[in-house]
Amino acid sequence: MTMKEFDENEAVQAMCAATDLPADDKLNDCACEVLDLIYDYYEENGQLDVADDSDDDVAAIKAYVSRQLLRHPATVELTDAQLEAMIEAELDYEDSLI
Repeated sequence: MTMKEFDENEAVQAMCAATDLPADDKLNDCACEVLDLIYDYYEENGQLDVADDSDDDVAAIKAYVSRQLLRHPATVELTDAQLEAMIEAELDYEDSLI
C-alpha cells in the first residue's frame, strides 16, 4: 500500500473549512501561514522524520503557533477555537494520507 502524497492545497482547504469564517484569499493565506508554523513546530521538535510515530499534541502545537502569531500576526485574526480547529483539520488531513 502506498501513502498518498501531501498536497498543500488540500491541507489548506481542510483548514479553512474547519473554521466558521467565509472562504476567501485572506483566509487561504492565513491557513498557509498556520501550516508553515505547524511545520516549523515539527522541525524544532525533530518530528519531520517519516519514521517518527510520535503522537501529535494539539495543545503543544497550538501553544507554539500562538506564540509565533503574537510576534507576527496572521493575515486573518483567529480565535483560539478557530486556530485549534485549523490545527486539528491539518492533523486529520495528515492522518488521511496514511
